[in-house]
Amino acid sequence: VVPGRSTAPQTVFNSVNILIGIGLLSLPLAFSYAGWLIGTLFIIVAAAITLYTAKVLTRCLDTDPTLVTYADIAYAAFGARARLLTSVLFSMELLGSCVALVVLFADSINTLLPDLLSKNALKIIAFFLLTPLSFLPLSVLSFTSILGIISTFGVVLIVFIDGLLKTTQPGSLWHPMPSSILPTNWKAVPLSLGLLMAPWCGHSVFPNVYRDMRHPYKFKRCLNISYIFTFLIDASMGILGLLMFGNKYVTEEITNTVLDTPGYPRTLSIAIIVLIAFIPLSKTPLNARPIITTIEVLLGVSDTPTPLLSADNDNDDDEDLVADLDHQSYDWPPIRILTNLLVVIIAILFPAFDRIMALVGSALGFTICIVLPLAFYLKIFG
Repeated sequence: VVPGRSTAPQTVFNSVNILIGIGLLSLPLAFSYAGWLIGTLFIIVAAAITLYTAKVLTRCLDTDPTLVTYADIAYAAFGARARLLTSVLFSMELLGSCVALVVLFADSINTLLPDLLSKNALKIIAFFLLTPLSFLPLSVLSFTSILGIISTFGVVLIVFIDGLLKTTQPGSLWHPMPSSILPTNWKAVPLSLGLLMAPWCGHSVFPNVYRDMRHPYKFKRCLNISYIFTFLIDASMGILGLLMFGNKYVTEEITNTVLDTPGYPRTLSIAIIVLIAFIPLSKTPLNARPIITTIEVLLGVSDTPTPLLSADNDNDDDEDLVADLDHQSYDWPPIRILTNLLVVIIAILFPAFDRIMALVGSALGFTICIVLPLAFYLKIFG
């Protein structure tokens, strides 16, 4: 592995890990709200549109090798104010995601070992686990991404096995609970669409992943593979959860529903908790990376040159610049430490902050993943 220069498989691992997150756990509820027909159609449409806009972002990045982050593209398209506004928007989204992951880590460990440590103590432990990971290049983080993907796949597999082992309702695949083709409450459909959109909100991080590639021309193929795999996992979780628990018993997180339902082997329940606890350790460093990079650029402590969209750079300079992109932000470590500290402090002081930001994130997701990429593209190429 060449530090800072990810191969195509490493890029796929990182991209899948970015896309597959804790939003997966709410997909059965989303299908319950939307019904089988609308839920299936929307998750397919959301995947297709966000895959297209992710590729649109790469075309924008190709116009200038000094473009590194999502905010840089905003600067290239609409100027300095747009970069600042965009930085605030996607930083809020990613900050909420990081806080939610830390809360999930603490809650999972506390559920498994309630008498060991308090939730706040576990959040402090999360800080010491996450901070070293934030210094690793993306090519190295791809290995933790593999473990994160395995953990997520393991959760889906255990839910499937639980459904096969149980022969009585609720929670059995042999005797599915009642569900509906169309929504039973149309007022809940907008909420379901937000939940179904959540798994595809990786656009804030994709520019960093793209710039870290050894062979950037392979990124579109990597995206195709990542989206197909993610879609299969997400759809499987949504279908399994709704079949097992139906409209009556499905809750905000399918794993909580499984843990609260009697009749499942305790060993599998413990395994679910352990796997869920590991997911934040694999995802948080990736989600925090664009926040860190953006802060460094805004404070002027990054070596990243300001994007000028100029044709003055020759090809050799461009290649040298791209080769150094992942190393450019190691000059001022306090930013990485303070970013992780901020996440943990918010998780401790405002335990419900993750829920608030989840609502904000669902609103921002459509803007960041669909509206802005298309606006950037039309401005730069129009």
